[in-house]
Amino acid sequence: SARAKFESAKRAHFAALDQASKTAKATKIKIVESAEALASKGSDAVAEYRKLLDEWKTAGRSNSKTDDELWARFKAAGDTIYSAKAEVVAVSNVEYAANLAAKLELIAEATKNVIPEADLEAAKKLMLNIQSRWEKIGRVPKEKVREIEDKLRAIESKVRKAEEAHWRKTDPATQDRTNSVLTQLEDSILKLEAELTAASATKNAAKIKSATEALEARKAWLEVVKASSN
Repeated sequence: SARAKFESAKRAHFAALDQASKTAKATKIKIVESAEALASKGSDAVAEYRKLLDEWKTAGRSNSKTDDELWARFKAAGDTIYSAKAEVVAVSNVEYAANLAAKLELIAEATKNVIPEADLEAAKKLMLNIQSRWEKIGRVPKEKVREIEDKLRAIESKVRKAEEAHWRKTDPATQDRTNSVLTQLEDSILKLEAELTAASATKNAAKIKSATEALEARKAWLEVVKASSN
């Protein structure tokens, strides 16, 4: 009775192993066939092939010889796909390197010729032209993207700040406030000059010193306001 139970359990165990092996084999055959079908897609099939590789890892094992044969076919399909991908990458690298050189030339052009301090409108026009050409050039190597983008942004920022400064100076409200301050300072200077004249006439040293210092301060502030409005 014990032997019968043992033999029964043994047969069940090996039957289960055999069934698991058959299931794994069937699953892997489907995976291999899918991989071989993907090979014709070349580099575009990399992502799908990786998913099949994940499925392969979870499929379990069939008998050793079958596994080795199926893996050889699966790997051969993968080699075809990755070889095509490598060729595409190589071509892209050449193209990206050329694009990088072209964008570096644009940065050099912008650095040399975009001078908003000299001519804001000309700088804005040239900057727009450079930005348009920049977008048409295309991608550059991934590790260089941040570097060249930062350089272009810095030049754009210079033009933007110059435009903002120009707007502040030409804004009617700003001009009104500046003119009001100028008028107040000029009136204050006239009064202080009169006070200084009066103090000088009385020869009051304290009043002369106070009026002189106040007058010099107002004149200095007047120059600052005039400079900021130019």
